[in-house]
Amino acid sequence: MTRAAHPLTRGVVAALLPAALLGCGERPARAQPDPAASTVGIEARGCRLLPNQAVGVAVDGDLVVTVAHAVAGEQDIAVTTPDGRTLPAAVAAIDPDLDAAVLHVEGLDLPALPRRTFDGEADDAASMVRVEDGQATSVPVTIRRRVTINTTDIYREGEHQRPGFELGADVAAGDSGSGVVASDGSLLGVVWAASREAEDRAWALPIEAYEPLVEAAQARTAPTATRCAR
Repeated sequence: MTRAAHPLTRGVVAALLPAALLGCGERPARAQPDPAASTVGIEARGCRLLPNQAVGVAVDGDLVVTVAHAVAGEQDIAVTTPDGRTLPAAVAAIDPDLDAAVLHVEGLDLPALPRRTFDGEADDAASMVRVEDGQATSVPVTIRRRVTINTTDIYREGEHQRPGFELGADVAAGDSGSGVVASDGSLLGVVWAASREAEDRAWALPIEAYEPLVEAAQARTAPTATRCAR
C-alpha cells in the first residue's frame, strides 16, 4: 500500500473559539470539546529550502501529537496557536516506523482534546480538522474500516506493518497531522497519508498508537535520534 500513499504537509492554523449562550434559568450543559480550539499549525525548518508545515493536536498539557515526517531532523520547530501565538516546540517523542511524533510546547495553554479508541464500526459522522486559508476547518470524513498497512518507515527503508483507518476523505497537501474526531469531539486518530490512486481515500494512525509516545514525553524520556525525512 506504500506505493499508493504519500505523506502530506503544509498549513498554519488560526481559529476563534465559539461562544455558547444559555437561556435564563437553564443549568449549564457540559461543554463538548471543540477540536479547532486544540489544533495548531506546525512549521519546521532546517531540512529543506522551504519550511515544512503540518498540523498538530493538543492532547495533554504542553504536548501536541503530529506526524514524524514533518518534524524529524528539523532544527527549528514552531507552532501557531488558535489565538495567534507562535511558540517554539521540540520533539519530545518520535517513532519513524509509525510516522508519529509528540512535540513539547512550553506555555501552550490549550485545552487537551479527549482521546478514545475507535470501536471498529464504520463511522459516517466523523470529521477531520484541517487547515485551510489559515483557519482550522472541520470537514466530514467516513472511517471505512480498520486496516493493517504494509508500508515503510518515514525514510522509505524496510518494510513495516502499521495499524490504521481507511478514510473516505478528500485530503490534500498540508493535511498531515490533522485530527480525525468523532461526533462527540474526541480524537480518534491522526491523518498521515493520502492515496495516489483514489481522490477519496486516505489513512490515519489510531490515537492509541500514540500512547507509548505520550507516556515517554510525559516522563521526559530522551527521544529517538532522527534525521530529515525525504
